[in-house]
Amino acid sequence: MIKKSIRNTIATGKITLPAAIFLSALMWIVTYFVDSEPTVQTTYPLAQLLEPTFLSRQIVTIMNLLLCGVVGYTLIELNNVYTVIRKRTMLHCSIYVLLVSICPFLHNSPAGSLISLCVCLSIFMLFKSYQKNEPVGYIFHSLLFLSLGSIWFPILLFFVPLYLLSAFSFQALTLRSFFAGLIGLFVPYLGLLSYAFLSDKIDLFYAPCRNLINIVPLDYSLLTASEYVSIIVVTFLMLVSAIHYLVTSNREKLQTRSYLNFIISLEIVIIILGVVQPQHFVTLFQLFLVGGSFLIAHLFCLSGSRLSNIFFLFSLVLITLLALYNLWMCL
Repeated sequence: MIKKSIRNTIATGKITLPAAIFLSALMWIVTYFVDSEPTVQTTYPLAQLLEPTFLSRQIVTIMNLLLCGVVGYTLIELNNVYTVIRKRTMLHCSIYVLLVSICPFLHNSPAGSLISLCVCLSIFMLFKSYQKNEPVGYIFHSLLFLSLGSIWFPILLFFVPLYLLSAFSFQALTLRSFFAGLIGLFVPYLGLLSYAFLSDKIDLFYAPCRNLINIVPLDYSLLTASEYVSIIVVTFLMLVSAIHYLVTSNREKLQTRSYLNFIISLEIVIIILGVVQPQHFVTLFQLFLVGGSFLIAHLFCLSGSRLSNIFFLFSLVLITLLALYNLWMCL
């Protein structure tokens, strides 16, 4: 009963999010002073404009911290509006901000947070299209936000087939909504083309296409030991949570199952992209945390068995050890 009450208190308590924010802020402050040599985390020209090479490190850190807060708030609204987790909870937001904070290699990449925000907004609009009689506007805005993110990170365009398949499963893909989605994809690039032409920087417009078709040899030596350990820990927690959902999915409403199936599919696509394009690991990992936080919170909020209570405490210990290890690696 003690273990269960601890899990319930943390999963549904009002103090969970403030505590997570406090611990996250503390971790950001510590790593800011400890990690004295931040490096450029992205490989795409526009995204690199938001890195320490081009901006002062103080501005980059503050910008990234604020963007992470906005992403966390968007995650809260996603659950409040669509009830992805049947309990009213902020655990998924708490998990997201904590996991970002204990991974110092994410702190110097506001581009990753900006891209995560675009993906969150696109998911919000996609979910809103579920079985709507007039889904045209929702599909348009969903792919518009995804396209905005791809301006900074072109790999997001690989998500488009998944979005269209999900829209079909949501009974929201019609001929009109399909073409509306295509228009949504093209609008940001028309804006980019106009800017590139007027500023005589036409290479900015061609860069996304070159980035997509450029085949880079696999080089996993680009990843540090801290990044390897972080992905192993987070993937382990996400897989256990996904398996729990698949086993107990009959308890969820059909609409909720559709949402969670999309999140799991998105996580699988991100894993595949991370395997074949390790040079984009940092940004993909931050996107991975968005869906992973929902799945992990779903497990901890809705499971009540003795085994799940033990796994919850084990997860707390594992996350604490990961934080200490990453902090030690900064030193």
